[in-house]
Amino acid sequence: MYSAGDQAEIYQWDVGMRKCIGRVQDTGAFNTTSLALSPSGNLLATGSKMGSINFYSVDEGGISETPFKSLMNLTTAITHLDFNHTGELLSFSSKWKKNAIKLAHIPSYTVYQNFPGVAPGVMKYPFSGGFSHKSQYYACGNDEGKCHLF
Repeated sequence: MYSAGDQAEIYQWDVGMRKCIGRVQDTGAFNTTSLALSPSGNLLATGSKMGSINFYSVDEGGISETPFKSLMNLTTAITHLDFNHTGELLSFSSKWKKNAIKLAHIPSYTVYQNFPGVAPGVMKYPFSGGFSHKSQYYACGNDEGKCHLF
């Protein structure tokens, strides 16, 4: 299990032993606001207060000391991160800015510029999101209690 502290540190926990077994600094992050582990367990994504996302390799030895890739496509705190069922897509959003939702293709670490593809202001402030079981759909809930389905 992984958690983040308020000083941009990522902690790795052994739940069976009930203790912290590793700690790394989230490089370049002012505060770490979100974490997501890929379904395969070999990739950890962290979102920061500054809107950046760092990607860390994970293996049996723990988390790599430094991120191997960073994305800087949002300018406000990342409040939600979610991998799809294969780990090939990562959705990320910020509830602090209208339409602040993006999708990234993980093998290439490219952010889709045409997503969500709706008129400005339609999405409002994204609060949560998630992929369907086989990733045929993506749903995003907003501050008005509406859910958009893609």
